[in-house]
Amino acid sequence: MPEKPKPSEVHAPGEKAHWNSVFKKVGPGLVTGASDDDPSGLTTYAQAGAQFGFRYLWTSLWSLPLMIAVQEMSARIGMVTGVGMAKALLTKFPRWLVTFLVVLVVVSNTVTIGADIAGMSEALQLVVPLPFQVLAVVLTLTTVLLEIFLSYSVYAKILKWMTISLFSYIFAAIVVQMDWSSIALNTIIPTFYPKDVDFWYLLVALLGTTISPYLMFWQTSQEVEEEIAQGRKSTKLRQGATAAELHTMREDTVLGMSFSNLIMFFVMAVTASVLFRQGVEIHSMADVAASLRPFAGPMAEFLFAIGVFGTGMLAIPVLAGSASYALSEVLHMKEGLYRKWYQARGFYTIIAVSTLIGLGMNFLGINTVEFLVWAAAINGFISPVLIAAILLLANSKKLMGQHVNKFWSNLGASLALIFFLVAIGGFLVTSDFTSQAIQFIQAI
Repeated sequence: MPEKPKPSEVHAPGEKAHWNSVFKKVGPGLVTGASDDDPSGLTTYAQAGAQFGFRYLWTSLWSLPLMIAVQEMSARIGMVTGVGMAKALLTKFPRWLVTFLVVLVVVSNTVTIGADIAGMSEALQLVVPLPFQVLAVVLTLTTVLLEIFLSYSVYAKILKWMTISLFSYIFAAIVVQMDWSSIALNTIIPTFYPKDVDFWYLLVALLGTTISPYLMFWQTSQEVEEEIAQGRKSTKLRQGATAAELHTMREDTVLGMSFSNLIMFFVMAVTASVLFRQGVEIHSMADVAASLRPFAGPMAEFLFAIGVFGTGMLAIPVLAGSASYALSEVLHMKEGLYRKWYQARGFYTIIAVSTLIGLGMNFLGINTVEFLVWAAAINGFISPVLIAAILLLANSKKLMGQHVNKFWSNLGASLALIFFLVAIGGFLVTSDFTSQAIQFIQAI
């Protein structure tokens, strides 16, 4: 694809305007990384630390470059093609296959929305004395109304400050007595337990909540939204990308994903040091909050609740929005959070319906912690299918022109795909998959 000049030229390196532009990109990167640490992710990390101690710490380090590779690829596709992920996939693959991928993402996102609503509601119960169902309904209606009637850019600017509470796990690491030599060893050297089905299941969940399908669609669509906000309303104007724009996007991606995995690392390290050491099993969000007590004391529940609330309020619009982008593009409906609700009724209807279905899942009597980890595991089974499709897309000379994948992008994304397949294969081999599937269906 030929290089297209952008309406607003990027200043030369070293100029003040260039650094102002980079600084402004920090906000979206932080929000994206924080939304990846949603209630489902936080609970999965905590479950790994409480159940297995330091054994999973290596995943926070080893998954980071793979996560960056996949997200950078997704963002570059949006910048170069000027369209969302589903539309881009339709240029390369048959409609039935793209529709199948989109349905997988919509189902995955809806389940994750339900799990995140559950996690937020149970976490808020620690500080707000209201029934679980009441909190779930209030939170759901609030997120739907805000996403439909409030600009997401404004919404994200407000909520990103709530993610500061996630740093409580970093501060807790300073106070809690931890075996740093063991932590360093387990972070650098991967450990596997080939015959342990619980190990493989949780590994799939950790990968699924870290390299999530919804972030791939969301990243692509947000690059398009940013260009539309700059006045590039036609696909033709949005096609192509300058070297400076791609460089800024990569800085943003590295920052956001590094923040996400830093929180992942400290949640696992602290819960392992506090809960695993004491033999405490996680059965509720209160058990997760308990890992902060050595640091925060009586404030532990409050800090934890605010952190879960903030990331949940960020993640649910991302989940619902990415599902709606994908489905709207396949169905040829007007889409985009930059539009008013009456300009894209179908798009906003999908957002509302998927969120309300997620709410409904909370009235089925599912254990909250299990629900949150299941949601992460479902993402883990879907991600490799999407990564394979995106890899083919990003290597299409016809579609991407000079911006096709280079060696390192192909290596990182391919390793991510292999990583997922090994984890899924280990789970299938060590488990009675049919029995697991039946139990899951019965549970929901």
